[in-house]
Amino acid sequence: MFLTLGILYLYCLGLSTYTVIAIGCLAVPILLLVLFFLVVPETPIYLMKSGNNKKAEVSLRFYRGSRYDVPLELAAIQREIDAAARKKASFSDLVSSRANLRALIISLGLMVFQQFSGVNAVIFYSNDIFKSAGSTLDPGNKLIILLHIMLRRSLLGPLCVKGIATGIAVAVNWIGAFLVTLCFGFLVRHFGSAATFWIFTVCCVVGTVFTFMVVPETKGKTLAQIQRELGGEK
Repeated sequence: MFLTLGILYLYCLGLSTYTVIAIGCLAVPILLLVLFFLVVPETPIYLMKSGNNKKAEVSLRFYRGSRYDVPLELAAIQREIDAAARKKASFSDLVSSRANLRALIISLGLMVFQQFSGVNAVIFYSNDIFKSAGSTLDPGNKLIILLHIMLRRSLLGPLCVKGIATGIAVAVNWIGAFLVTLCFGFLVRHFGSAATFWIFTVCCVVGTVFTFMVVPETKGKTLAQIQRELGGEK
């Protein structure tokens, strides 16, 4: 979401010809981001892996609230850390477990549908798109609102395979971005803008159905609970 808001913010600044002011305004959210990370606690998993159990408890209470059963989740996190330390994960571990495989499929599906929605094509080719649309205004002075629907991959996979799964998902994401950016001009030249955006529309519809049918709700759930659901347990 904040990536998209940043893109929108940059397009808004593009309305001004004052380059120095525009660059100065871009520095404001960067400074706010730095200040934000100075006050926000580290994640409980990172703190427990570092041996800071007390800080991990404080961090978990910060994120979950004072009424949450913090000791129970801390114990579950510790079991995940111990399991990850006992066994070095491999690709076979990722695909042999139903929960791990389903988490990988969900992550890859979201990455593919995000990119093939055409979002990066619109961002990179916005100038050409507005010109081909017959707009009488300067294409550099348009505001474009784009929506990214991202699911953090770290919410799904267990600690022992998270690194492998995240690496694969990130690679698929940017390969998809490369392919869409590379093929957009070819599709427009040979099939026209309307047909090209209908392809993106179909991808958006299929992605919506995929998200509704396959992606689990993770709000308020521990990693262990999410893993059990991905494994087919109710």
